[in-house]
Amino acid sequence: MEVTFGFALDGAAWPEGTGKLALGPRGLLRLLATRLGLSRPEVPPALRVAAARARLADATPGWCATSFAVDSWGTARELLRLRDEARAAGWQGADGGNDLPPRLAAVAAIWEGLPAGEADLLAEVTARLEELTHAPEQDWPLGISRLMCREDPALLPYLWPRVFASLRELGVEVCVLPSTPATGALTVVECEDEWAAATSAARLLVSRQAAGLAAQTVVLAGGETAPLDRELNRRGLPAVGACEKASGRGYQQALPLLLRLLCSPTDVPQLVTLLQLNLCAGAGLLPGWATSRLLEALRSEPGVGRAGDTDSLWQQRVSELADGSLHGPDGRVLSADENALLALIAFVPAVPLNNPEVPLNLVGEAIRLVKKRAAKLAVLPGGEHLFPYADSLQTMLDVLALLAAGRETLPLTEVLRLVAECDRDAATPDVQAQACPWQNIASPAHLGPAGPLVVWWQALASALPRQTPWDDSEADALKAGGAHLLTNMEYARLDLSCQLTPLTAGQRIVAFLPRSRDGQPGEPSPLLTYLARGYAEPGEQISHALRRLSIPATALCESPGGDAAQVAEAAWSLSETSLPLHESPARMRESAATAPKIFVLTTPEGALLPEELSATQIKELLECPLAWVLQRRLRVKEGSLAQIATGPRMIGTLLHAVFEKLVADGVRDMPSPDTIRAAFTDLLPRYAGELLLPGREHEKERACADAVTAMRQLFDYLLSRGLRVSGCEVKFAHELDIAGHTVTVRGSRDVDVTDARGNPGVIDLKWTRHPEQYRDQAAAAQALQLAVYSWSVGMETPGQAPETSFYMLRQGEAYTPENSRMAQFWPQLRELLAQRLRELEKGQITPPAVLSGHVAEQEPHPLFASPIFTEGRHATKPGAEASSFACPFCALFEIALPAETV
Repeated sequence: MEVTFGFALDGAAWPEGTGKLALGPRGLLRLLATRLGLSRPEVPPALRVAAARARLADATPGWCATSFAVDSWGTARELLRLRDEARAAGWQGADGGNDLPPRLAAVAAIWEGLPAGEADLLAEVTARLEELTHAPEQDWPLGISRLMCREDPALLPYLWPRVFASLRELGVEVCVLPSTPATGALTVVECEDEWAAATSAARLLVSRQAAGLAAQTVVLAGGETAPLDRELNRRGLPAVGACEKASGRGYQQALPLLLRLLCSPTDVPQLVTLLQLNLCAGAGLLPGWATSRLLEALRSEPGVGRAGDTDSLWQQRVSELADGSLHGPDGRVLSADENALLALIAFVPAVPLNNPEVPLNLVGEAIRLVKKRAAKLAVLPGGEHLFPYADSLQTMLDVLALLAAGRETLPLTEVLRLVAECDRDAATPDVQAQACPWQNIASPAHLGPAGPLVVWWQALASALPRQTPWDDSEADALKAGGAHLLTNMEYARLDLSCQLTPLTAGQRIVAFLPRSRDGQPGEPSPLLTYLARGYAEPGEQISHALRRLSIPATALCESPGGDAAQVAEAAWSLSETSLPLHESPARMRESAATAPKIFVLTTPEGALLPEELSATQIKELLECPLAWVLQRRLRVKEGSLAQIATGPRMIGTLLHAVFEKLVADGVRDMPSPDTIRAAFTDLLPRYAGELLLPGREHEKERACADAVTAMRQLFDYLLSRGLRVSGCEVKFAHELDIAGHTVTVRGSRDVDVTDARGNPGVIDLKWTRHPEQYRDQAAAAQALQLAVYSWSVGMETPGQAPETSFYMLRQGEAYTPENSRMAQFWPQLRELLAQRLRELEKGQITPPAVLSGHVAEQEPHPLFASPIFTEGRHATKPGAEASSFACPFCALFEIALPAETV
């Protein structure tokens, strides 16, 4: 067997042929361990850290005792890393720890009794090979005839020089491959960013495919290839699918979020994030139909209530899901495992802790249930990434069993460190590599023999070279104990050699160099400088040579000629390949003076007509039919987290509930501050749970003080005018016949009142820093919400024309429109609403630009001058930038459709 060895060759896919292998240190180590009978199952790193932690707990060196008390897991992890470094370098440990530097003394304390790792296997293989060299009577077949090394074995770190020396003595031919002068070609394409680089790189690969040269092409991915993959797929070519591996991918966040909620269940944003988390193919921890019911509860009441609070809408939904009274559209109810997960998600501790000790039985239950859910979803299409995740969850259970000996709780921080340690670095499941006609590699070290064209995607600086973790005194002690160490300079030289040697072996290279990546300045790879030195002319400076070898990406599209790249006669060329170009028509936006087309949806007649409306929906339908259709009929909605009340909106909802509770408790006269505070405190977990989180005390006290002031001002307003509250949050549902169509108008009135004469009235409570819009609506007697409420009262008690008002809870002011003028406003609303319904019946949607009258030769409806419509929220003219719209649906439509269709 012939083996090509390189210190950075692990993961390489060449050379091809029987009896030939390309191996790095890990591959060669496993091959030798198998031949020597030393191979064994790999121990998960987290189990080794847990064992090191147990060793430190028994005999913690004084040097790291304080660190161990604060962060036992992190301390054990760092010392284990140092122990493996020393072991791989050949240090044998020391009994006399008192004469060692402090860190080495701590390492010596955990030297023995740990599960073996890769460093231990390297030491065992080295020892076994040296034993064979001293026993010539043992003829042990290694199966390796020739070892061709890219680097001089004497320059390698750790025990590798001794390994190669033993292999030579055992009859293996060990040779160093000669270095090759730069005889290829280098072109550097400078681009503004990775998106500009993607266009040029995709064109180059398309041209290679068209010329039948794809098999002689190698794509070297120097970074994530998402922009390049998008351009390749647009041109009908497969995606490279390179993605940097990392922990904390979306599906890996489920368990940490769940564990945090076991200690702090009132963090509503985290709870919403957990419920919406996508594990695989749109599936989360719970079925979608159950998740939507829970999110509906949080949208109405942004809190989970106290333990056992049967009035909490959240806990009502949890109980209904658990007992099966709530079920999916096909009648399916939650399974036993899903019910157990729901119980953990909805777990409400009696006293949330600021620095919690988590019960280990809850931690184990959470891990087991998430593992079962991951294993169940892994068999779905696109769920392959959950198989290794389920394995890592099993490792967590094994480590937890080791840590749980003799104790019932662990600090939450330590549990989260355990989870992070067991989670393997993984690529995002959204990035999928596809079978390519060219070869894809992730490192220059994986380049094979010379010949193919190397397309170097994002030739930017990568991670810093490895460095020795030892200071001078530690290095001297290690060398005295038999260790072989490299300096930082030697490490840097080795890393550079591993990457540079394959690039200079006669390769033809086209490097795409973006000036910025992910919005940050891009630093060119040092390898480019070294490559340019090989292509420099006699006496030419390296910087000049690099500039000479570089071309701007704009030259690939605009230059009338040139040697490296040109566009001539509708052909694009780069690196001896060309591609026909087809000019696409320019996307011209219509000017503001041109009337936009009316959007028409092809739907069955009347399919867009509403069956139910609320006051909010009526305003939305009149103001922007586009937003109403997308949200209400086509079910295009904002994320649930954006819909959860927070900030002033949350406080307003809470104050509504406080007033309703005071009235329900029979308060008719001025309530005392203590009475208001008691109601506020009782409702806080249901309506503003996030204010109970650590660090939110000041906000909570401020909100409580605002509640006391607002409630006393409101009762003073009612008492001074002789108004008696007859109902709070009074629900109504009445049919409205309009434009030949019957629609049910639903809603709830904040406060129904009667005056001393028995006349009805409606008060709409508002909590806002900007009351001007409500003041203007009342002054103009054009308040849509109040008009709907007045109509609903008239439907319930015919002949009554109730007085309506906006009451500003923050300012303690009321705005009351003139009743007679409000009576004239309702027919105008009905007329405009009828116009909208007639358009929807035809499947027609009028853009906001036409409604607001910003388009020439268009007469807007007079009602659009009313203060009920929000100026500037929706698109006001065609071709406006989507980022300028406060309405997300206008922005979505502007982004999704080309300008020619508008």
